Amino acid sequence: MAETARDSGHNLDLISALAPLLGVVSAAHDGESFQAALLARELRERFGLRVNPYAVEQWIPQLKAAGIVKSTTLTAPKGQRSVQQLTFSRPAEATDKVDERNVEAVVNRFLDFARPRLAKVGQDIPDSELEACFFREIADLDFLAAVFRTNKPVRGPRTLTLNSSTTPQFGTTDDLATAADLDVLCAAFFLHMAEEEVSTFNLIVQIASGAVISEVLFDVGNPQTNTSFDRQRIVLDGPICIKALGLNSKEDEEHTVELLESLTFRGATLAVFEHTIDEIKSLLEAALRGSQEPWGYGPTVRRIRSDRHAEVVARAVLADVESALRALNVNLVLSNPTTSAAWALLPQSQEEQIGARLAWYENPASRDRDAASLAATYRLRGGLRSSPKQVHEARYIFLTENSRLVDVAYSFFSRDPDAPIAVTDRYLAGYLFVMCGGSDDITGLLKKRVLANCANAVAPRTELVQRMAQFLSGLDESRRKKYAAMMTDGRAARYLTEITFGNVGYLQADNFEDVLEDIYDEAFVERSRALAEQRAALEQERAAMLAAASADHDIHIASVREEREKAVQEVERQIEALARVQEDRQQAQTALLLAQGQLNNAIKKAGRDAREYGKLVAWGLYATYVLAAVALAWLGDFISQSSGYRPLYYLGSGLLVLLALHQMPQLLIEGPKLGFVRRRYKQLVVQRGLSDSAHKFRFDPATGQVELSSSDPERAKA
Repeated sequence: MAETARDSGHNLDLISALAPLLGVVSAAHDGESFQAALLARELRERFGLRVNPYAVEQWIPQLKAAGIVKSTTLTAPKGQRSVQQLTFSRPAEATDKVDERNVEAVVNRFLDFARPRLAKVGQDIPDSELEACFFREIADLDFLAAVFRTNKPVRGPRTLTLNSSTTPQFGTTDDLATAADLDVLCAAFFLHMAEEEVSTFNLIVQIASGAVISEVLFDVGNPQTNTSFDRQRIVLDGPICIKALGLNSKEDEEHTVELLESLTFRGATLAVFEHTIDEIKSLLEAALRGSQEPWGYGPTVRRIRSDRHAEVVARAVLADVESALRALNVNLVLSNPTTSAAWALLPQSQEEQIGARLAWYENPASRDRDAASLAATYRLRGGLRSSPKQVHEARYIFLTENSRLVDVAYSFFSRDPDAPIAVTDRYLAGYLFVMCGGSDDITGLLKKRVLANCANAVAPRTELVQRMAQFLSGLDESRRKKYAAMMTDGRAARYLTEITFGNVGYLQADNFEDVLEDIYDEAFVERSRALAEQRAALEQERAAMLAAASADHDIHIASVREEREKAVQEVERQIEALARVQEDRQQAQTALLLAQGQLNNAIKKAGRDAREYGKLVAWGLYATYVLAAVALAWLGDFISQSSGYRPLYYLGSGLLVLLALHQMPQLLIEGPKLGFVRRRYKQLVVQRGLSDSAHKFRFDPATGQVELSSSDPERAKA
């Protein structure tokens, strides 16, 4: 299906693309009465494809044309209309067969990966069930059993089996533990392929892309383009919001933000329920507490510990969740309708029935919130229907990452031929790809989701790490330090989950040291071997390159010598140029020093001339002051002939004259003198052609000294 989508864009021939899968189902029920629900169930159980029976009914004409379904006219009594009977039919042998060699190679690679790991914990699972598990996980990509694991202690060999359906029915603790072991096994395989065999991992993602496209196409029929979501309100669950806020793994954040931006770009309105705000707060409070504890667990805890900025973001979001969501274009906070008409659509008793179907939840509050979200979404639609093919026209739809919750919603509301109440982010990404012109890269989105979900599935759970710490405490000091240091390595901690399948029951006092040695082998020895192989390959490539180069040795040497000579000549040319520059700089420095001396001499002469002029002015002033004093004395004598204070008057007049003689030369001579010296300096600079170099001199008019500026590098060098 992924190849068909890539080759033909949106002109998809769905039946031809799915003929190998549909042919398996129809051949198994050849001659039996056709039932859409049976075909949907078989596709789900055999291939992990979630298909709505209503969608299958819409494809009956195409199924008949492809030979998957045969129509027979039954003889009717006279006067009655004839009846068409539909039966499954074995496809003709001429049906094109898909080359499955690449897929078989991936499956065989998974079996080789799984068998030795299962043997170490004494488990025996048939290859057929391992294959079923492998394809189920490719189709689901959620590893919910590992996420919702209940750690019931298990001891001793046992045979793990799946139910008749490849989709686990989490009805008992044993069922969940079995499925969780297999989830971890598949997640570990996907991660190993992403790290060591990228081509295999890309094929896995491609198969997953085809599964999503298949499900969507069954639901929507013929693809459309330019689909608008402007009539739709998409209600987000708490974990989706946490991812979009950047408080989960980076892969989850990128995938979720890209998906939400695609939806808002096409007109969708993003919303949350009031109780989801409370859920976000409780999740962040728990994560912040867990990040401060040695055994804190979860993707948000890991993000906070690895990125200190994430802790700041978490606390800011916790302080004002609604503002943080508005920054993501989540503009509405919805509440459960309160009208009697809305509650008549779905009474409280039926909401409690939804909660009862979520019995595997460990947290009752989370179970009740999810049940309330499904019920509130149904009530908000107000009884208005939209075609199951037109998800984008449903007035309200609940978006979650929990595919099991979507299954519960589908089974509970399946009596209504309506658009689904809830969809997964995985399904909605496929819907965007199919209905909006393929502008969203579903393969890229799925690759990010696979990596994120796998990392979450194999991350060591709190109880497993605590169990290992308990056993480590009984070792001697040197061995405890050795193993404790090893467990701080992220890769080694991941292998703790892989080797024990995340099951506390597989870790016992008599085997935990063997587990530690296996972790060492997996995380370090095997990695060292891989690096050694990589190094050997590089050495081999280097030797081949040297051998190829030796064939043209003489030409190569001549070329090298020619290049060397050119390089030597270039260096010599640069040295000569630098020498010339140095010589020019020295000459310029000598010229500056000479100019400095000349300026100093000229300024000294100007200073002497100014002082001689000043002396003449001073003597003239003194003579003027003396005459003024005599005139003042005469005037005083004339005025105070009859006064008895004439001596005091003379004394005061004389003091004023002396004070004037002391201060006036300074005021009348020194100021003009400094101005004269400055003007003379500027004239000399211009006359001697030093205007361009004037910034390199420092002139003090008070002392008449001219110096080279101390900040000038040439003066420092001189």
